[in-house]
Amino acid sequence: MLAVAAVVLMADFASKRAVHESLALGERHELIPGLLVLTHVQNTGAAYGLLAGQRWLLVITAAVIAAATPLLLRALPVHGRFAWAGPVLTGMIVGGAVGNIAQRALRGYVTDFLQTPPIPLFQVFNLADASISVAVTALLVLTFLLGDRPARASAGASGAAAEDAGARPSAPAPKG
Repeated sequence: MLAVAAVVLMADFASKRAVHESLALGERHELIPGLLVLTHVQNTGAAYGLLAGQRWLLVITAAVIAAATPLLLRALPVHGRFAWAGPVLTGMIVGGAVGNIAQRALRGYVTDFLQTPPIPLFQVFNLADASISVAVTALLVLTFLLGDRPARASAGASGAAAEDAGARPSAPAPKG
């Protein structure tokens, strides 16, 4: 988990630094025409500008969530061939959260720069946001796909055992 978080954090810091060095605030550069635009924005709020200017509220809230995220690892229904997913996805969330927390605490804003015009639902975001979003989406998918399987298997086994325990032994066949 820590290695994944460190990779996400380094990629986030490097990408934000590159944006600061290569794009003026508000400058746009079409990276993939019609699909991906780089736009240098300073976001003082949360997603969609919510709570703009509430620097310390956002820092503290995000820090609490980031600190609690590894506890999710224990509750995740990922096992067997998906055992890798818990630590990887948790690392993606923690790394992304720490990247945004650090910049917001130090500068009072988060640098956002990725924009996807074909998907108007998404505002301008950064690698930390993308890492968190991908990981949370994957966790939800895995939870819905795998969440009930162990419970069903054990319920099925318990049910079968209960039926066997409740069954009356048949009378011995007459010898004859």
